[in-house]
Amino acid sequence: MSEPTEAEKIRRLNWRLAHNGANTIFVQLTFFGSLYILFLSELGLPKARIGFLLSLVPLCGVVSLVLASPVARAGVKRVFIVCWTLRSIDAGFLLLTPWILSRFGAETTFYYIILLIIVFAFCRAVGETGAVSWEQEVIPARRRGKFRGISTIVETLAAVFAIAVASLALRHIADLYRFIVPMGIGAAFGLLSVGFALFSPGGAPVGEHDTDLFRQMRIALRDRNFRYHLGSQGLVILSFGFVSFIPLFMKEQVGLREDQIVLLQAGSFAGAVLSSYMWGWVADRYGSKPVILSALNLMALVPLCFLFMPRHEEWSYAVAISIAFLGGVASSGWGVSDYRLIYTDIIPRENKTQYTAIYYAWWGLMGGVGQLLAGGALDLFKGLSGRFLIFGLDPYSPLFITSPLLLVFATLMLRQLRLESGLSSGSFMSMFLRGNPFRAFRALVRYRRARDERMRIQETAHLGDARSPFSVEELLEALADPSFQVRYEAVISIARTRPDNRLVDALIRLVSTNVPDLGPPAAWALGRMGADRAIPSLREALESDYPLLRASSARSLAALGDVEGVPALIKKFRTETDSGLRVAYAAALGMLRANGVAGDLVTELHYQEDEKVRGELALALARLVDEERDFVQFWRQADGELGTALARQIGRLPRSFRNANRIQIGFSAACAACAEVLAQGDLEKSASLLIDVGKAMKQEMEPDTLTAELLSRYAEILHTPEGAVRKEYLILESLTVQSVIKKSWKRPSLEGTA
Repeated sequence: MSEPTEAEKIRRLNWRLAHNGANTIFVQLTFFGSLYILFLSELGLPKARIGFLLSLVPLCGVVSLVLASPVARAGVKRVFIVCWTLRSIDAGFLLLTPWILSRFGAETTFYYIILLIIVFAFCRAVGETGAVSWEQEVIPARRRGKFRGISTIVETLAAVFAIAVASLALRHIADLYRFIVPMGIGAAFGLLSVGFALFSPGGAPVGEHDTDLFRQMRIALRDRNFRYHLGSQGLVILSFGFVSFIPLFMKEQVGLREDQIVLLQAGSFAGAVLSSYMWGWVADRYGSKPVILSALNLMALVPLCFLFMPRHEEWSYAVAISIAFLGGVASSGWGVSDYRLIYTDIIPRENKTQYTAIYYAWWGLMGGVGQLLAGGALDLFKGLSGRFLIFGLDPYSPLFITSPLLLVFATLMLRQLRLESGLSSGSFMSMFLRGNPFRAFRALVRYRRARDERMRIQETAHLGDARSPFSVEELLEALADPSFQVRYEAVISIARTRPDNRLVDALIRLVSTNVPDLGPPAAWALGRMGADRAIPSLREALESDYPLLRASSARSLAALGDVEGVPALIKKFRTETDSGLRVAYAAALGMLRANGVAGDLVTELHYQEDEKVRGELALALARLVDEERDFVQFWRQADGELGTALARQIGRLPRSFRNANRIQIGFSAACAACAEVLAQGDLEKSASLLIDVGKAMKQEMEPDTLTAELLSRYAEILHTPEGAVRKEYLILESLTVQSVIKKSWKRPSLEGTA
């Protein structure tokens, strides 16, 4: 039988989700979950025996080493269905426990439960031996992380239903039947999960040979990544065994009721539901390794939180729920990313039977050892009490201290994996601290749902507003949208978000390929983002056939402070015949403080008639004398209070002169006369008086070459009727005088006489 097609796999994923949900209800109400541990405790079993019973299920996983090949030959789906049916029937025999206890006593009941668990564990081990490779076959690799995230949500909602049933039973049913009734419901859902599994494709028999199996197992164990993953996973599973006695800890040490203890899982499930899809999404996008390392760091905090939590307080339950929520988020992240890691990056498809046999056996072995060690340790330290430093001591304290240490060592082992993903866990975690990740996730979801152009434009803008690294992939995708409007919005959004190398590279490609429509805004965006490595491409774009691209590139080079490119810009400014390009070059030269073209800029300003263009050229001249801030302030007041503003500025100049230790009676008189006329709003008459201010200043202070040239050119133009009414010359003349005085503060003063 041929392997199912990709389309068939995707079409039948819903049956897989339904199976996982029903199976979760089964495991929560039978041999797993808080209900089962409380049930064993109710039977009066010591913790060492409880640990032994808990260990039987995972320890049976070692049979996969010898059964993997026969299961593959028989067909993993067929074996799974048979074994899952048998284990559900076996779980139903738990209903006889009260009768066994009343008829034969506690010791016989203990051995009866052992028998049920052994049968259950064996059926589960054989079934899951095939299930692991079957799952790799039927889940598309590109959807594995997201599927696991969605499946976690389904399983969590199913688990919430299970704990609600268990909690109601514990509150309203007496004696052992408060455990038996929910267990019977769980067994029924176990059979239902088998029915759902029948509709999942794949799992056909394949040719395998026992001798080949063991030879391939040795090859698998020589796989460096596989070994490190097994080591790390073993430590994590050991820590799970250590914290599996949390229900008893809550009952004995914290003082919670049984129904509250069962409901504690609701906090864990809430954390899993809210975070699982996000974990799967980021694992698919950024790789499994950084995600699993981040999740392990969070997991290490959980047992430490239990160590310090308040005991027998009214708010103990609220604290326990909060810790459980954190544990749900962390364990969900580990489960989703480890699932993707093992199936996508670790186990090769061509040898999946050999790898999965070792994987499942190792999981079972370490899980069993963890339960045994935890139960034995609790009995060993049952007399532990007192305080150490700031926290109390009890029999559970050694487990809560050991568990995070195991997770730290697991993290160190995972760091040794050699995978294609180059993103470190530190870089990955820092992504949550940059920008607004919640706004980014909302925009990502809405962007994926957007279909018409208007919505795509709107959501592309929101991606930029989030300023989060999580938006990078979607912004790159928007940059390739078939709609020009969406692509243009993508460029603008990229300019607003945080710089990212891939985004910068994408904009550089637009500039380098001479794209006529998006090249100019891309060049502008590079300047706005401060992308210094775009300078070579922007310099090349100065030779483009498209004037607008040349203009945008020049402005961006100035924004990036490309002083080395000043000679080339000066040459282009002086040889360019297009007026718009000359203005762009002039603006760039002004921003770069290219003093050698001051006279050329004044000439260009004189012949321009458009007010906005004159404003940009005047700003360039103001930048040459480092007076941009005051120029902008005056320019904003040009239509109303320019005369008043200039009068106040001119009136303050003599005081600045005195601060420079100058004798300036003539200069003071010239400033006073000019300020009086400016205050009256007569700008035309004030032009000649402003020239007198410049002359008086020159008599008492020698300006440098640049300011002397500018003052001379401004005076020539202000003498003309046309120049006397152009506000930019009045502003530039006054600011240039102010610049000379400011510079004099930094030079030794010259003594003079009145």
